[in-house]
Amino acid sequence: MQFDVRHIITLFFVTLISIVMLYILSGCNNAKYHLDKFYVKGGVITCDTTYIKNTDTLYIKGVDGKDSLVYIIKNTPCPKATVETRWMTRFDNKRFKDSLKIMAGMYSDSLRAAIKNNRIDSREEKIKNAQEEKTNRTKIKEENRNYPWWIVFLSVMGTIFIVIILTKVLIRYIKLQAPLI
Repeated sequence: MQFDVRHIITLFFVTLISIVMLYILSGCNNAKYHLDKFYVKGGVITCDTTYIKNTDTLYIKGVDGKDSLVYIIKNTPCPKATVETRWMTRFDNKRFKDSLKIMAGMYSDSLRAAIKNNRIDSREEKIKNAQEEKTNRTKIKEENRNYPWWIVFLSVMGTIFIVIILTKVLIRYIKLQAPLI
């Protein structure tokens, strides 16, 4: 029987793959590692102590030669681990998320109401300010109507007239004085 090189290589790889698969499947021998991982993720193991009644029967030979049975009741503590299944954890998480959604909804509703009230208040303030500005403008118009604008107009026109006359007189005076220089 001849061995081909391909057969040997194939046999080697199949053996190697099977050894690796066996190592992967049987690699979780350390329970302490998983327990530590459970504690790191926030897991808590709680034990509820329950008591179990144990009744013991003693056979005692009496002094007078008669047999008697004595019953002794003992309460022995028996710890019972509470196990939280994956379904229970998911249910609690969903309930917690739902309560958060409800609180967020309540907050957003109150926020919407506050924004709406703020808009209403700002509108009322704008209307009130606009009305006050309008009354102020009308007061200013009334004050300006009673002011004697014609006196201001005449005084400005008179000043302009005097300035024009003075400039003409000054120009004539300069012309008369120019040939002397």
